[in-house]
Amino acid sequence: MTDATSGAAPIRRRLVLFMHGFDPRGLKLPYRIFATEIERHKARTGATGSVTSVTQPDPSRLWLKRWTAHLTEPDEPEVETTFDFLEWQDLIPRRKPFRFFRMTWAGIVTFVQMLRYGIYPKMRAYARSHVAFGVFPFAFLALYLWIMWSLVWAGYTIGRPHGGWYATLGTAIGIGLAAAFYWLTLRLDRFLYVWYSIALWDFQWRHGSRGMPGIDERLDAMGRYVEEKLRDPAYDEIALIAVSTGAYYSVEMLAPVLARDPALAGCKLAFLTFGSQPAITSWFGPRKRFVEGMRAIFSGNAVAWHAYAIRGDFMSAVGFDPFRESYLDPALHGRNPIIHHTLYLKRMITPETRKALGWKFLTIHLYYLMAGETGEEHDFFAILCGPRPVLEEAEAWRLRAEKARRTAG
Repeated sequence: MTDATSGAAPIRRRLVLFMHGFDPRGLKLPYRIFATEIERHKARTGATGSVTSVTQPDPSRLWLKRWTAHLTEPDEPEVETTFDFLEWQDLIPRRKPFRFFRMTWAGIVTFVQMLRYGIYPKMRAYARSHVAFGVFPFAFLALYLWIMWSLVWAGYTIGRPHGGWYATLGTAIGIGLAAAFYWLTLRLDRFLYVWYSIALWDFQWRHGSRGMPGIDERLDAMGRYVEEKLRDPAYDEIALIAVSTGAYYSVEMLAPVLARDPALAGCKLAFLTFGSQPAITSWFGPRKRFVEGMRAIFSGNAVAWHAYAIRGDFMSAVGFDPFRESYLDPALHGRNPIIHHTLYLKRMITPETRKALGWKFLTIHLYYLMAGETGEEHDFFAILCGPRPVLEEAEAWRLRAEKARRTAG
């Protein structure tokens, strides 16, 4: 396998291990983004290529999904990039029966736990906008409950002066209106992501503090697969990418792998995290497994961590610094540092597109997976599907973006 930093020869076959974040839909959204955005990349750059449909390459590993991109940049050889999606999202608890009561209770309990663990001051240390990510779903939950209670109370108070039967009827009508309002909140969640965010925070608290059933076993299986692929001579390069909370689970996945083989079979693993939130989940613990993974990454040099954050993405911990926490030995500081990429969304897309995004914060949070419209700042496909090693291309884009911003003033 070609070393990820050598640049000795063009990459012809690459494997990208894809750890997505919290999303009960699994790979549905990231694959749709990929299939759409590669066409935008091709249109902008003049590249040619195709994307396969999703397959399941190994019946014994039901959590493994795969698609392959064939991309030929102008005047460059074709590159085959295989994306292995490591799915853990099927382990996210579903709450459809009595969903309102379950999610409301989950929201109340999780909010109390966030206060208990001091999550908000820690988020404020990164940015005030980051605090909004932790506040808004619970503020909306309080608003929802107030509106629903008001509807029930209004029905009762309107009917009460006319007797018991009217009070009962009014209460029933109020309950019906409250149920209709709850149905409306589910429709609005396609844009507001209130219930989604409550489920996310609840999952982060439960896993970050004590672990969720089945997650460790799944991560162990994924880790063994990673070890197997690191020794696979069929690929010129292997990279690991993680989106959002996927960064946390990637660290936990790598912990036993690095414990068994700190050198990772002599490979330099490119580890790219997009909109990463490892700090948030760890604040509810940290779990021993996460701490061991972080220590292994920063005490060795087998993993090259590039952390991407978009200015304005309030779901990300911009400038994530694990040495703010007490679980890392300060002596490790600077030994194998994170390379930070701060992206300016307004330089990636047109003003019209930015205006159209509006409140779609989840779309902004996933812009790392997109090609961009201007050819500036960032292009997911140029970095991960092109002929140059991932780390080399990522660094080139970072330096070019910083230079362009300085020139523009």
